[in-house]
Amino acid sequence: MAGIGRIQTKLKDKHEATDRNISVAFQDLNQLMDMASQMAKLSKSIASKMQSHGSHVSNDETTLFRSHLLELGIEQQVDVGVSSKSSYSTTKGYYADLARQIASIIKPIMARRNQEQLTLSDVYCCFNRARCIDLVSPDDILQACMQLENLPELELKLARYKSGLLVVQKQSCDNEELVDKTLQHVANSGCLSPLQLSARLSISVQLARQRLEEAEAHGKLCRDQSLEGLKFYPNKFFTAKV
Repeated sequence: MAGIGRIQTKLKDKHEATDRNISVAFQDLNQLMDMASQMAKLSKSIASKMQSHGSHVSNDETTLFRSHLLELGIEQQVDVGVSSKSSYSTTKGYYADLARQIASIIKPIMARRNQEQLTLSDVYCCFNRARCIDLVSPDDILQACMQLENLPELELKLARYKSGLLVVQKQSCDNEELVDKTLQHVANSGCLSPLQLSARLSISVQLARQRLEEAEAHGKLCRDQSLEGLKFYPNKFFTAKV
């Protein structure tokens, strides 16, 4: 068999093989998620039993157990305080409750890292990692974070840089103060690249670059872009005393 008929037969066989591969892949994924769900429940059960035994379990044994779980990629799942979107009469109520849960998870992370801001992508990753397998879509995370400023008790808000980068930050976060802190870090080192600042502050490279560019826009930094890459220096014309 040759010609167009042969080509059509080959294409049909290829599509059927692709469909089979996709079906098998999703079956494996479902099995993996079932196993992850069982492991998450098991870890939660063991953790509660360890807490109930109190002094019978040492802190070293508890730490060792948790480290083994983390090596397997399993964390103790947080209690999900938000039901599915379909169980809410309005999406506004769903996003408000989701915003409260986001705040309850990321505020301790920000405090532990001593950070005023987290990029929206970091918020998405931290939040879904804490929820284990009960994941929330990026669009729902965005919609919930847009509700943060309407809930002043959460003390968080969604902010946007000129580049379009979205960050969740403390409502008390002052832009001028962040610019001055960035200038101080650069001045202490002589010069800094976005990668170096991100390592120093334990923030994403994207956010580090935004902070450097924000300080540059205020006239406090100037850039040097060469074969060695992009670096920012203190603006001597701004800092020089006349």
